[in-house]
Amino acid sequence: MSDKKKYKIISLVGATAVGKTEISIKLAKKFNCEIVSIDSVQVYKKFNIGSAKIREDEMGGIKHHLIDILEPTAKFSVYDFQVLARKTIEDIISRGKTPLLIGGTGYYMNAVIYDYNFGNYDNKEENYNINEMLNYIKKEDEETYKKIDVNNERRIINAFNYIINEKKSFSENMSGNNIYYKYNPYIIILNRERENIYSRINSRVNNMISDGLIDEVKNIVNNYGTNLQAISSIGYKEVLSYLKEEISMENMIESIKQNSRRYAKRQLTWFRNKIFNGHWYNIDKNEHLKIEIDIEKFLANN
Repeated sequence: MSDKKKYKIISLVGATAVGKTEISIKLAKKFNCEIVSIDSVQVYKKFNIGSAKIREDEMGGIKHHLIDILEPTAKFSVYDFQVLARKTIEDIISRGKTPLLIGGTGYYMNAVIYDYNFGNYDNKEENYNINEMLNYIKKEDEETYKKIDVNNERRIINAFNYIINEKKSFSENMSGNNIYYKYNPYIIILNRERENIYSRINSRVNNMISDGLIDEVKNIVNNYGTNLQAISSIGYKEVLSYLKEEISMENMIESIKQNSRRYAKRQLTWFRNKIFNGHWYNIDKNEHLKIEIDIEKFLANN
């Protein structure tokens, strides 16, 4: 595919609570976009408050994709997401609109816009527990073991399946910086001063509790059990511990805030090290005002 035929897409990433949703709606209205949610939890029905899922009244009439597409019990790999997201992008473009990819799950975003190769293989994790998978990764792919987040079960499972099926390093597959051959993306990385991000996270968590996060988790557990892929994500695992009477409500709330702040820090590190060709904008310095100008130039000149 020649450069002239590459699909123009806009990609918007940023740490949790940085303000992606509000800016994405403005951009979508101005540039005739449909939004593709790049989020490993928002794909699930019922996981609403804890995932900061956009509400219909916040969408501003903009079509959103890859939200509420799976039942809570479904298994869903990064490979599954990559295939579905790329199919969605082509559908949006076929209708004369510009795809606007938005999310904070950097690994999933990279899997969509970069040349990440995942085999369509049978998943083998059902025969192993997390510790066994980690030990296998350590033995067979020490480089990946050194880098992997041992608290991220989904990442461990993805790496394990890749290594055991492909017989090669997961890290090598994730290290490329080549854009997927069909795409010509403009990659926006939103940022704020760190203390402001942390303050916004704390406020968001307080609002989640007020909005009914505890009842949301109760309903999920009562109807679907606890053996769910998304239940291990931040906000849900802490409430689950509270419901099991392992921690107090005060400790639960503080744990969600602390884990969210740590996650934001990891996100920013990922964006710096793993997202290539990105354009950084500091909202606290009003640099978000440049985004529309820069996108106009991108769409006109590419």
